Amino acid sequence: MTDRIAVRRARPRDADEMVRFFNRALRGRRKVDLAQLFQSFGEQGYMLAEMAGELHAAVGWNTEDFIARIRQITIFPAKLRRTVGRALLEAVCQSAYEGMCEVVLFFPPLDASGRAQTFYRSCGFTRVSLDDLIPAWRRAALQSMPVNSFVMLRQLRDKRVMHPV
Repeated sequence: MTDRIAVRRARPRDADEMVRFFNRALRGRRKVDLAQLFQSFGEQGYMLAEMAGELHAAVGWNTEDFIARIRQITIFPAKLRRTVGRALLEAVCQSAYEGMCEVVLFFPPLDASGRAQTFYRSCGFTRVSLDDLIPAWRRAALQSMPVNSFVMLRQLRDKRVMHPV
């Protein structure tokens, strides 16, 4: 029997748990504190995935001009990618679709493991060159893309949204 995965939007009262989760998952490579987390809430919202009452994945993302951008994804432990990670990415893409987004852009680090890249592809993301993106998506990628990262894309709609809803 598998545990039920609960995916939901993060709330400010989740901040302490999120800081503990990020620091546990990052294993000392970088330290996250409460002030940094609250500052990031100004740039992005978070979706969380829990299993058996424990936080196992978080995605920092935002939408603008019909384009969703995943700015950060953390899944811990990594063996939960295919279950918890997939459920979380699907929820983000569904929410972006409901928000009329055309596409989800994602920016993994250049040193992302082969397993991580395989996982992202299995979730419908394709690695693309900036030159292959239509101008609006390219501008959004250039505005959001961190240094030392590449672009992955998941198209949500066959037709572009040409007029605001």
